[in-house]
Amino acid sequence: MTVALCAFILSCLNNPTREPAQGNPGRDTLAVKVCPYPQAGPIDMFDPQYRVIRPNGGEIFYVGEQCTVVVHSAVAANAVLSLRIAGGHYSYPLRGAMGTINPYIDTMIVFTAQDTFVVRDTIKTCMISDSCYIALTDYEVSVNGYRDYSDCYFAIRRRP
Repeated sequence: MTVALCAFILSCLNNPTREPAQGNPGRDTLAVKVCPYPQAGPIDMFDPQYRVIRPNGGEIFYVGEQCTVVVHSAVAANAVLSLRIAGGHYSYPLRGAMGTINPYIDTMIVFTAQDTFVVRDTIKTCMISDSCYIALTDYEVSVNGYRDYSDCYFAIRRRP
């Protein structure tokens, strides 16, 4: 990452602002988009071309709201869909702990934003964060590395 980009991200994090979403009155968005992962790499003929379409960065969801996740792939594939919280430190599966989806068919998944979620049946973890993103990873990601993420962070917050 270049020094200029790092300086820009730090200045944005130190001065976050909110602005109404265009075309959606009453809906907040994060004015500053912080991108956790660059989207680049060589072309691979076996790549299912996973795409996280929505949420893709800048949105704000409030506890109790339903959040619609839209994903896509160019071909049928087995993928794991998860909500990553606090910049990826915590992961919340959106289709059960061991469930997979086929993003060629299962393109829209709805979940409800919560205050907390349970990890390993005992540990409660806070879901409130300004650095959330959706991860769509191949079931065998450790072998092939196929995946996509929200382009930038979105937030889950308590109502003011």
